[in-house]
Amino acid sequence: MGRGHGICQRAAEVEPRRYLGSRVCPNGPTRGIPEPISSVVRARISASSTTLLVIIYHVLPRGTTYQELGADFLDRLEPERLTRQLVKRLEALGHKVTLEACPAA
Repeated sequence: MGRGHGICQRAAEVEPRRYLGSRVCPNGPTRGIPEPISSVVRARISASSTTLLVIIYHVLPRGTTYQELGADFLDRLEPERLTRQLVKRLEALGHKVTLEACPAA
């Protein structure tokens, strides 16, 4: 693993609730990476490195600053899609799911 992977890994461990942190540890922060590094962890670190390169590619030419969107950005972008995915997962586990709209607060 190159130097860039280590930088992404450390950044993600420090800030698990940010977008890059969610790419490495989608289920929350960990207490450290087990030795030897598993292929799943390698893939997650590689994904965060790729994401970092895409961010740099878009930010540098425009001369703007990076705006952190948060780990739940995609969930907030399409909440109906997230609802469908979660219902399918619960049904796959053998649960019967009935959804009701919450009253407006």
